Amino acid sequence: MLYTKHVPVMINEVDNYLINKRNGLYVDCTLGDGGHSGYLLNKYPHLNILAFDWDEDSVKAAKNNLEKYNNRITVVRENYKNIGSVVKSLNINYVDGLLIDLGASSNQLENTDRGFSFKSSVLDMRMDARLSNDAKDLLNNLDEERLSDIFYKFGEERFSRPIARLIVQERQKQDIVSGNQLSSIVIKAKKNKNSKIHPATKVFQALRIAVNGELRNIEEILKIIPDILTSGSRVVILSYHSLEDRIVKVDFRENHKNGKYKLLTKKVVCPSAEEVDKNPKSRSAKLRAVERL
Repeated sequence: MLYTKHVPVMINEVDNYLINKRNGLYVDCTLGDGGHSGYLLNKYPHLNILAFDWDEDSVKAAKNNLEKYNNRITVVRENYKNIGSVVKSLNINYVDGLLIDLGASSNQLENTDRGFSFKSSVLDMRMDARLSNDAKDLLNNLDEERLSDIFYKFGEERFSRPIARLIVQERQKQDIVSGNQLSSIVIKAKKNKNSKIHPATKVFQALRIAVNGELRNIEEILKIIPDILTSGSRVVILSYHSLEDRIVKVDFRENHKNGKYKLLTKKVVCPSAEEVDKNPKSRSAKLRAVERL
């Protein structure tokens, strides 16, 4: 499949907060198709990058897009939460900076074969095809209470209970296997409540988070990060909803209090109006950054 170029979010802000050593070794924990890494490798000719992505398609696309930087980037198909064991296997003692962009890539969301979209013919949502359970498995096997908990906890969906109830009723007639099916059920359960976003947005977000263990992955890597940084190393994290941002904010502030981090962003940094105008998908981005003491 051909990949369209994903527009890297807040690229100038990422550059300004992340790069503290122009010839350093940096980690891109969420490579995608290589937008952020490509920009940094092009701007800093002596910079090296260790990049992670657990999506096989993204790894292939990034390697193709960044082919001319092959001597300065190492790409690993792995969940970023396993960064500790990877750097150890590569005999890396510390890195000079680390970037995590927690947004799902446009290529994932817009590819109907991946099952992330409202119009998809399947309900997969796995960022790594090696994961055992997909969204369809959860929808058709979890009980009403568990589904409701997922929608409320991971999607902050106020109508989680009636949605879960109707899903259980509908799946008794036939399995729920497509994005269109699920969207229709959610719309019916919410009884056309007015919303600025698609009525099923929060349910799809919640399922994606549950399938991929996204919040747990963030919590796990945040525990590891201080141990692979040296004094002056920086961490930049881009989040896209309050659940992610809250986890990052709490961790950064706690490590600031215990003397590990200096806060580079005391308040969250958002994209400029100009960027949002050019790339509306960036509008929900929130950037936080720290420096290792």
